[in-house]
Amino acid sequence: MDHAVRAHDNSTVSIAGGASLTGLDIYQDHLIVRHDNGGIMTNALLDTAEGAGAAEMLYSVTGGVLTVDASTELYIPSTHTFAPGGNFSTQDVKIVGTLTASTHTLTVSGSWDMTVGTFANGTSTVNFTGTGSIKNNNATWWANSFYNLNMAATGKTTTLQPENTTYQINVANV
Repeated sequence: MDHAVRAHDNSTVSIAGGASLTGLDIYQDHLIVRHDNGGIMTNALLDTAEGAGAAEMLYSVTGGVLTVDASTELYIPSTHTFAPGGNFSTQDVKIVGTLTASTHTLTVSGSWDMTVGTFANGTSTVNFTGTGSIKNNNATWWANSFYNLNMAATGKTTTLQPENTTYQINVANV
């Protein structure tokens, strides 16, 4: 099935036990990653979930690298952790839970929204390759570091939001 022509797509991937699953939100144009057994969602688990339904998913995993479809936001919900265990690329990412980057490269062509979540940078590289924004409502997060950060590819703009506020972004590996 061609993802470009489907009007109301979403993919929610969760690991759950035999008990009933509640509180499972589904949002249009989102890949929601969650682990409902208290574990950590990874690219390898996403690859397993992709399995036979690959044409229906809003992502692919090849060689351990997660590629989220264009116009789809990678969403990490509250109380859940995503530790990809490999690189990923996405248009937008919203971190409400925890993103553990380790040593990997995260490529974002749109916006990075970290309203209340946690970004554990490790020795990762975050590349902003398109026009987008870095949004945050959690003032203490700005004191945390990106390890390697590349912003605003040629002809593109990365905006820090909210505007009219002074922030400090630390990059650990300059």
